[in-house]
Amino acid sequence: MRRALVGHADAADSTVSGADVRTDLENLRGMLGTHRYGEVAALLPMVLRDAEDVEEQGRTIRSRVLNLTGWMLTQCRQFDTAEATLNRAIDAAEDRIDAAAAANTLAWVMLRQGRIADAREFAIRWADEIEPPRFSRATTAELSTWGRMWLYVANISVRNNEDGEAEDAMNLARAAAARIGREVYTDASTVRIFGPITVAHIAAEGHAIAGRPEMTLSIAERTPPATLQPVASSRLRHRLDVAHAHAQLGQFPEAIAEMQTVRNVAPEWLVQQQYGRDILTKVIIKRRTLTPETRELANQIRVEL
Repeated sequence: MRRALVGHADAADSTVSGADVRTDLENLRGMLGTHRYGEVAALLPMVLRDAEDVEEQGRTIRSRVLNLTGWMLTQCRQFDTAEATLNRAIDAAEDRIDAAAAANTLAWVMLRQGRIADAREFAIRWADEIEPPRFSRATTAELSTWGRMWLYVANISVRNNEDGEAEDAMNLARAAAARIGREVYTDASTVRIFGPITVAHIAAEGHAIAGRPEMTLSIAERTPPATLQPVASSRLRHRLDVAHAHAQLGQFPEAIAEMQTVRNVAPEWLVQQQYGRDILTKVIIKRRTLTPETRELANQIRVEL
């Protein structure tokens, strides 16, 4: 991917059209949604190369492919390269929705790096930038992108123990989700989603961060199962929040069961999650006597026993 990003990928065999790259982008999104990361790694450098070569809607395609690349780099904790790639995606975007899509990913990069102040300032600035001028006439794309930014602000505020600001941000996100009324994709680049269920999952995550496991489990029990991208990474992150809540309450079999579910769905994803290792480490320390299933899970996600 790095070679392709600096223009050193192998030359294409033939002329590629914008339609070809759009098809490849949709294929990549399907692979991401089902955690086929080996296939993504094989295809993405070629798509990056082709996106630079196409003339038809070239900037739009380049922006979207770069955003997906930044998303993938972030998953693998290649943060510096991800940030540079996402800034390129913002610069290449021809409309504010595509630019905001890349900005959403960039806010996530900052959050994953622990750059809380930078992430907060960046997310609020972009939320103000893309706020729909008339809420009643806003498009689904505008509402979902704007609402997603406020979810980042809420997450950051919880981490800073700013409960009032977190609730204000969640209320704005809830308003956008209620206006849409269903789960939708926020952009044409990634498998990022937004809607009432996503807002509920982020609310549950906020309680997990704040040390309120009972609230996390209460929200999880009341929230209906997701039908759009039910095994996407954000949905699995919610399952880890539920596992964390169970572990905090000493409900270790339930915590392990949640993690086993995630492992069965997306083993390649789970092994990259430090959060998952932290949860399992907590369980191991507290339980001391481990079942064979727990040992197997620990070995698979690289937790030292």
